Amino acid sequence: GGSVSWSGYSGEVYPSASGTVPAGGSTTIYYESNAVHALTLTANANSGWAFSSWSTSGGVNYEGSIPPYTSTSNPVEIYLTSSGSITANWAIPVTFTESNLPWYTSWSVTFGGVTQRSDIGWWGGTTITFYVSETGTYYWSASDVSYWGTTYYPYPSSGYMNVPSQTSQIINYSTTPPGFTFTWTPSGLPSSYTWGVTVWSPSGSEVGSWSANGGQSISETFNTISSGDYSYMISAPSGWSVNPGSGAFNSAGSQTVSFTYSYTWSESGLP
Repeated sequence: GGSVSWSGYSGEVYPSASGTVPAGGSTTIYYESNAVHALTLTANANSGWAFSSWSTSGGVNYEGSIPPYTSTSNPVEIYLTSSGSITANWAIPVTFTESNLPWYTSWSVTFGGVTQRSDIGWWGGTTITFYVSETGTYYWSASDVSYWGTTYYPYPSSGYMNVPSQTSQIINYSTTPPGFTFTWTPSGLPSSYTWGVTVWSPSGSEVGSWSANGGQSISETFNTISSGDYSYMISAPSGWSVNPGSGAFNSAGSQTVSFTYSYTWSESGLP
């Protein structure tokens, strides 16, 4: 995570009035019980890390200045009433930055099960930062934003972030609902015939029905859904069979549908 530097007054701190504890290390210093000056500690984060907080035990106390020092102050001033310890805690900052939202809107991101909200204005508010102490893969999602009757949709709206390989994400907002395209391509059907596809939403309501000549694909855009699948059924001309005749999808993709004509022979005159 980083190193910690200390600074005190000669004659009150031993063996040295100042020094640095390297990342991952520890050291013991002696502080006069009747010292009149506080000991100053500064956390120095390594690249890709950020200082999170101090943890204390024993007789370590934060100096009661105005404003008083706390466990998240950096630098921090401390004094001792008895022996004790203080530890610097580190975290990896993960930052989300919004784009295209108007001032005075409020947006939020949920990362690793924790939700943070930010208000946008002249003071900023276009970034939301989380701090994680462990590397790993985290799921995140961004919410839609409603402002004066207008809905702004985030893109991407969710995903997985592998920390520390990725520690930032830009979220672009638009008044156009995000969507994806799915394409059906016919095979084996002459251009003189017409085929079609009908699509239903996860709730079972019909989204639309489209048709095209043989040799022509049908490509349509659908709204992104949080759960479930769109379902579809292919319609074939009379006398033709199709494979697959139905299916489901929930993301961008394509499907080739094969048409086969059914021939029937009837004999006549045989005994």
